[in-house]
Amino acid sequence: PDQQVFKYPKAGENNSLVTLHVFNLQTNANKQVVLGEKAQYYIPRIRWGNGANTLVATTLNRHQNNLNLLFVDASTLNSWVVLNEKDAAYVDINDDLSFLNDNSFLWTSEQDGYNHIYHYNSQGKLLEQVTKGNWDVTRFYGYDEKSGRIFYQSTEDGSINRTIYSIKLNGKDKKRLSADTGTNSAAFSHSFDYYINTYADASTPYRYTLNDAKTGKQLKEILNNNAVAQTVSEYKISPKEFFTLKTPNNEFNAWMIKPYDFNPQKKYPLFMYQYSGPGS
Repeated sequence: PDQQVFKYPKAGENNSLVTLHVFNLQTNANKQVVLGEKAQYYIPRIRWGNGANTLVATTLNRHQNNLNLLFVDASTLNSWVVLNEKDAAYVDINDDLSFLNDNSFLWTSEQDGYNHIYHYNSQGKLLEQVTKGNWDVTRFYGYDEKSGRIFYQSTEDGSINRTIYSIKLNGKDKKRLSADTGTNSAAFSHSFDYYINTYADASTPYRYTLNDAKTGKQLKEILNNNAVAQTVSEYKISPKEFFTLKTPNNEFNAWMIKPYDFNPQKKYPLFMYQYSGPGS
């Protein structure tokens, strides 16, 4: 038999030490980038900015409640903090960083209690909170330079729904692109002229359409699952009933499927499950 040893971050012990390096293919030089962190930290994201001379790194402390967004000059390896986010509980990492042609950038953050889109200049100065409200941006699709519009998915039409919108960089002229209320997701063309919309709700199986990104107008139905819906309708299955559960401090979304021949005068056994993890 073979013995294999695996390292894992046991509570109370030091994490693995992580560092960032730049390797020069011409000189074979391997140089470390000093990120200025003294305590234990993670480097959850690394990517290039606009052009090949700016490297972008994200660091997160061990408690995961203090995040730094750093720019690194790939020639000198000098680094500086462009943006910092702190929270009493935790800061959720994301992949929504997007650079514009003028080197300003778009970033999503929960800093006001909801996940929204923010526009910063190249030095990290806030130019505009693009989206605002008691709802979350759930997907950031990108920015179209030629139209000056940002495309995103959000819960503006109810926390259990997902709707596609576009909005100007200054936070004005918002347009709802989704025709139907339910769960909509989009895959945009590189030019942001078109997108494939995937739609479903509690009674509609997935339907795929080609849409105009300017107006949201459906141009072509690619695929539907009407045959599946017809087959399901032939069975005695009660529909989902959506409701909210009130607690002393909050409200929670819930749904229930009752027996097909449900009698409110009778008592029934209840099977219940819930999820309280990340993203809930």
